[in-house]
Amino acid sequence: MKIERDQTGLIIIGSDSYPQSPEIDGGVEFTNAKNSVHDYFVKNAQNSFPSIKILDLFNSDLNEDRTDVEIRQFVSLNPQLTIIFIYYVGHGSYSRDDRCLILTVKSTRRENLSVSSIRLSSFGRTIRAIGSTKSVYVILDCCYSGAAIESMMSPGDVEIQNEIDLHYASRGITVLASSSKDFPSFKLPAKKSTLFTEGLTLALRNGDVSKNRQYLSLREIKEISEKNIRRLLPNNNIFPALYTPIQPEGDIADIPVFYNYAIQDRRADINIQADRIVEAMTNSEFGNVATLLLEFVKNFDNEKHDLLKYVMLATECRDLLEDKTKAYDVYIKNRKSNYKKILATIWRIKNQKM
Repeated sequence: MKIERDQTGLIIIGSDSYPQSPEIDGGVEFTNAKNSVHDYFVKNAQNSFPSIKILDLFNSDLNEDRTDVEIRQFVSLNPQLTIIFIYYVGHGSYSRDDRCLILTVKSTRRENLSVSSIRLSSFGRTIRAIGSTKSVYVILDCCYSGAAIESMMSPGDVEIQNEIDLHYASRGITVLASSSKDFPSFKLPAKKSTLFTEGLTLALRNGDVSKNRQYLSLREIKEISEKNIRRLLPNNNIFPALYTPIQPEGDIADIPVFYNYAIQDRRADINIQADRIVEAMTNSEFGNVATLLLEFVKNFDNEKHDLLKYVMLATECRDLLEDKTKAYDVYIKNRKSNYKKILATIWRIKNQKM
């Protein structure tokens, strides 16, 4: 099974505030998460999806019916699309009365969650109609807030899979969820994004040097996202889950469609790869810094200095994750020392090329 990637659609849904239900916790984290996904497709995904059409319904005051109409019109007006990504970020609830997952939107009211939100069962009918002729990747970043709404009880894995099989069965649909069950807060302590989307967009933008091929599947992106989440929040035990309805023509989650930028870096100009290390340092992505540093030395160090020295330097960088849990002054001191060594290494190797 092969997917043509020339014409791609992106549909974004969710909200960062709930005016009619102020007790539901919103926040800038949802906005930043949405923006990071939007920016990836617009700025970073040209090698994966060269032509992108976007329907941005985030923070729109549309109910379930109007959302369905907007999506169907978008698909109808863009018949050339072969792949459609649907990304949702916000809060989710499992309704015991309606026996379905509910996605909250700006119009959500606590008095009647299922009517004022988007029911996954109804949403599934829309997705199934699209998926009969196109490949549809659904990404759900649902942050449950049990303290805010009494009925927010998360479904188990089997219940989610049964619902997806029932409402989403088609020849080209897969669903990546931020968690299999037990949906706690997914906001990062730094309050810059959601944990799942941060891990996901890092995987999409950076790829993985250990996977020595040009394109990656959604299943591989999910695995890389898990690694990123472990680095971002070491004590976290909630990880993304991938669900695919029964599809006789093959699982699109296993088809390589995402460009592996880590492979590109191996062939990149020395300045580009050095800039990627510095960017990762600025964002305190210690695991990524360590990986990129070893690749940099391997690709560009003509003098072939002692590899053990740089393995130890990369290990020190990864250890900064643990240092963050200790005294702040110790963490800052160790980070400064490590970063000085890394920058000195970059400078020495770049000077070889002058």
